[in-house]
Amino acid sequence: LVVFLQDNLEVGVDALAWAFLPAGLVWAILPAYLGRLADRFGRKPLMILGLAMAAASSVVIPGLSSMAAFAAVWALQALCYAAGDPAEQALVADLTGEDQRGQAYGLYAMAADLGAAIGPLAGAWLYQAVSPRAPFVANAVVLAACAVVLAAWLRVPARQPAPVQPAAPGKGSPGEE
Repeated sequence: LVVFLQDNLEVGVDALAWAFLPAGLVWAILPAYLGRLADRFGRKPLMILGLAMAAASSVVIPGLSSMAAFAAVWALQALCYAAGDPAEQALVADLTGEDQRGQAYGLYAMAADLGAAIGPLAGAWLYQAVSPRAPFVANAVVLAACAVVLAAWLRVPARQPAPVQPAAPGKGSPGEE
């Protein structure tokens, strides 16, 4: 991504650092708020929306002609991931029992980290072997395919409300002992 931006927008590293700042702020602040939306409206809709919007924004990046436009689109991508990531993590919790949750989160993190490792390698190869636009198109195809698979096949179980814990003795309503 950095090489693409330097090649196409002819900017220095300092300008690139500032262009990534809005996305970093979005990613730092919004996941907690968007996680509440996943609690309210469901995991699946936020995951699909995040993936679909990230796919669309990925296709747009190669056509950008200014750092300001890139900063805005990259912040949109961060918003997409900030919407999907908490929903994915909550879904892992929804689908696993307490005794399996740690292992399930570990597998989830491993899959995400493998993608983070393989993606840049594949992107670099596509950039050099096919075209500078190819990594963005490939990313969009993968994200869109994931959104379609989730929409078509993911069955999310109905969530059960959290059990109500009885109040500890002496901690109940005023007047109770």
